[in-house]
Amino acid sequence: MTRKPLVLLIALLALSVGLIAIVPAVRSAGEVAPQVIDTMPVRGEELPIDGSISFYFDQPMDKGSVETNFQTEPAIAGTFAWQDDQTLTFKPNAALERATEYSFRIGGGAKNTAGTPIRDTFVLKLRTIGFLDVAQIVPADKTNNVEATPTITVIFNRPVVPLLPVEEMNTLPSPIKIDPPAEGKGEWVNTSIYTFKPMTPLVGGTQYTITVSKGLTDVTGSVLQNDIVTTFTTISPTVIEIQPDNNRQGRRLDQKVTVVFSQPMDRASTEQAFILQGQTAGKPTTRATGKFEWSDDNLRFTFTLRSAFE
Repeated sequence: MTRKPLVLLIALLALSVGLIAIVPAVRSAGEVAPQVIDTMPVRGEELPIDGSISFYFDQPMDKGSVETNFQTEPAIAGTFAWQDDQTLTFKPNAALERATEYSFRIGGGAKNTAGTPIRDTFVLKLRTIGFLDVAQIVPADKTNNVEATPTITVIFNRPVVPLLPVEEMNTLPSPIKIDPPAEGKGEWVNTSIYTFKPMTPLVGGTQYTITVSKGLTDVTGSVLQNDIVTTFTTISPTVIEIQPDNNRQGRRLDQKVTVVFSQPMDRASTEQAFILQGQTAGKPTTRATGKFEWSDDNLRFTFTLRSAFE
């Protein structure tokens, strides 16, 4: 009858011994090693050259020990500001270098308010905002046989203009120069992409040069360091139809001749290049004279003889 109470007593003693063994392993909140749980900017995000860096700890920190164990590489002079006991902001005294990597380190000597040192040395590497550059131009440099009405597209590596309503975006200046000049409509599709569409077809068989001039600035103040210059050549025009048909026999000597082209033509140079001659005994006769009538789109002309061939 006494065995059950005895077993129960032994079990209670064992449990109490276990609890006593566990208690020393439990630390107070102040004894838990502090750590950085977040930053602003975060890893991988670009750092503005005039920006600041904030560090967020998981518990109240001893401010002096954190500041003493704070280092940057390259060295940066700056000031500390605490928003609360867990949030530190470092503000550089001067603008940082563009396109440069900076390391921010909080060493093992940094402690919380209870004197417990930081768990591990914390290192944050950030790269400052780089220089403005042109990522791509379409048509690509040295492209040949480009259609006469291409959409010229310039893509920048970062925002150049602010995000505005569509009607205001259309009033922003063009970042490109086209040579020979071409009339058309240019627009910012978004903050970093600009397009230009000719209003009339470009001259066929002609090399065009697109220039984005150095000195262009983006929304952060970054400057395009060098001129970006590309060229493309438009496809040459071709004759796609002649009426009457070539080599047709028995045609009237006073018949009109119609020529149709693949793209709009320059009237003066085309008329100069057009030659209509008859043949007598296998030999060409004198070049015919007559009148040219052009279609409004300059894709077609009709030549009427002043007098019939003899």
